[in-house]
Amino acid sequence: MLRKLMIVAVIALILPRFSNAQKLASSGREFGITLGATSFYGDLGGANKIGRPLFWDLELSMTKPVVGAMYRVNMTKYVGLRADLAWAMLSGDDKLIQPRCTYCDEWYRKYRNLHFRTSIIELSGRVEVNLMRYQIGDRFRDNFTPYLFAGVGLFWFDPKARNRTGNYWVRLRPLGTEGQGLPQYPDRKKYSPVQICLPTGVGFKFNVNSRWTIGFEYGHRFTFTDYIDDVSKTYVDPDIFRASLSPGQAATTIDFANRSDIINALDPLNDTSYITAKNQQRGDPTDFDSYAFSGVVTITYTLKTGKIICPTFSR
Repeated sequence: MLRKLMIVAVIALILPRFSNAQKLASSGREFGITLGATSFYGDLGGANKIGRPLFWDLELSMTKPVVGAMYRVNMTKYVGLRADLAWAMLSGDDKLIQPRCTYCDEWYRKYRNLHFRTSIIELSGRVEVNLMRYQIGDRFRDNFTPYLFAGVGLFWFDPKARNRTGNYWVRLRPLGTEGQGLPQYPDRKKYSPVQICLPTGVGFKFNVNSRWTIGFEYGHRFTFTDYIDDVSKTYVDPDIFRASLSPGQAATTIDFANRSDIINALDPLNDTSYITAKNQQRGDPTDFDSYAFSGVVTITYTLKTGKIICPTFSR
């Protein structure tokens, strides 16, 4: 019995140190950069078919760049915490739609003839879960892993559109193209340029050497706004703009709220201007906008790695 008690006592002394050594061995702080491409999923842009989820709705010609900086702390061999600051561009354009038939869904979208672009500044934090044992800085064992991540962030956006001649861009949010802020539409408030996003995605990373790590990832951002592209609900009666705004403001707002007359002018025999009459559908308010960072390359430098501490005993 005494012998068993001695063994238990020795194990009790060793385990805390071993656990601490394992934690230190798995820890490490990294700082790096991210480079990739963006894609937007909203009322404007996207593939021809309506309602396709995620990257099946991707319009390749509208992909834009994303660059950023990241800081990651590897807590264990399976869990890491990461902070990201990113700048990106998003865009969408109805003119890219290729209708398969007259009066089908794609035809209405092309006839709408709206477009936008916006810068995105995103600050986010996430938890990364490695699907394999991973040791930062190790070149030979546990030196690569696929991973999943999820988190929360804030992003700033400011949608713009070209004037009719295409020689300059105009900010859309101050215009209130769907009557935001007007007393006739009390349910349409001015949307905030700062919104919450939920980054989720997958990735893969491997150690090039004891200091440098390279990764590849895809991350989708779910949001709680339908106004990244400034399109959500219905067309406003132009007379309401004229009655509520100065003549110059009303003319500008009406111009950017409805561009279907351009398409109609190209086909004078197809008089379908009623499609964009007041209170007709302009967007789909039942789905929030979202965006993705795809083909992202991460390059990080290890600032500090833990060292295995061997237990020592005094005589």
